[in-house]
Amino acid sequence: MENVNTIFVEGSPDVQALDFASYVSDIKGEENENSPYYLEIKALVDSEKFDEVYQKFVDESDLLLTLDDQETELAFNHLLAVIVGSKAASSEALLQKLIEALVKAEGKASVRMQILSNYFNVLPATFPLRYTLFVAVVNVASQNNRMEAVASQLKSVDSWLQQWGASKSQIRELYLLLSEKLNTAQYYKQSYEYALKYLASFDSDAEEAKPFAKKAIVDAIKMPGVFQFEDLSKMPSVQLLQGETIFKLMNIFLNGSLTEYNQFVAENGQAVQEFGFNEEDNINKIRMLTLASLGSEHLGNELSYSAVCDALKIDADEVEFWVIDVVRAGLIEAKLNQLNETVTISRSTRRVFTTKDWEELGAKMKGWKQSLSDILKVVSNAKVIAQSSVNANGNATVSITTNAATNANA
Repeated sequence: MENVNTIFVEGSPDVQALDFASYVSDIKGEENENSPYYLEIKALVDSEKFDEVYQKFVDESDLLLTLDDQETELAFNHLLAVIVGSKAASSEALLQKLIEALVKAEGKASVRMQILSNYFNVLPATFPLRYTLFVAVVNVASQNNRMEAVASQLKSVDSWLQQWGASKSQIRELYLLLSEKLNTAQYYKQSYEYALKYLASFDSDAEEAKPFAKKAIVDAIKMPGVFQFEDLSKMPSVQLLQGETIFKLMNIFLNGSLTEYNQFVAENGQAVQEFGFNEEDNINKIRMLTLASLGSEHLGNELSYSAVCDALKIDADEVEFWVIDVVRAGLIEAKLNQLNETVTISRSTRRVFTTKDWEELGAKMKGWKQSLSDILKVVSNAKVIAQSSVNANGNATVSITTNAATNANA
């Protein structure tokens, strides 16, 4: 959708209209200039009833879709050029109807998407219907399992919305549409991203988003590959759900353990079923999150297989499979020692970043800063001493010993 196309049609609007009428007559199998369709259009053109002319052209959308794919694309490109360059006062409304016809049509998914993409690229960046066209592309892509074409363009959506001058309600509608369609197409992380964007657009009116907030929690728990719940938990509309069963469940996935999850299910089994969860999927996800938390608590230290077994409620022969799965999910980096039956976790994703975590990170940064400062002083002193020795003797070897055992030779 990033390649800009150009469509040229020669002649005045009157000539373009009659040319297109002749083209449609051919498709209908009628004799061109004496056909009923052509004569009807010519009478309207002669009467300068251009709105009616172009409406009749738009009404032939289904006919144009019966052509082979290449001819269909050319026909719709031709029709766009005719309408945009027309004398019709309602050209935008006509294009709106044409877009709707392409969305509602059945079959020819690829060519319909190509036509809509052509329209999107040809029309000026600030053209009012660019938003409508993008929504149409998303809907057609979703209908026909082609969301990969949309997913590749997501990085441009926010800049496009700004470019189009989209209203707050339009932005929300698009975020919601993208979240739903991407979820259906199993682009889970992107879907979750747009669910968060949608919820973030509500602040003082957070009450309005409560129904979707509940759905967003359920979807996030169900989505494979979604392990971060902190941003979701902070949304104003989600905070309004405090005290509800789904909020309590979200908090377990936010920073709880498998033991806490099992206890929750024992107390709220019926409610969990009503949310439509797959119990096995939930247990798998909370196990992975539990291991990530275990890694954060024992970062850099050896963790016994038995400790992993106890936390994840698994047998010893399953430990390595679970560690590998959590590594693949990007939640930890770890090394397995099969001989000693230990796991050493060198990096672990923190599920919640608390004030204490920020303080610890700040202390580490100060330590690194001081270490770099000390090293720079050593290097600077070494250069001075080395230069002095060279000036005095012409050639020298300088050895400097510090706490870091840094040596410099010159």
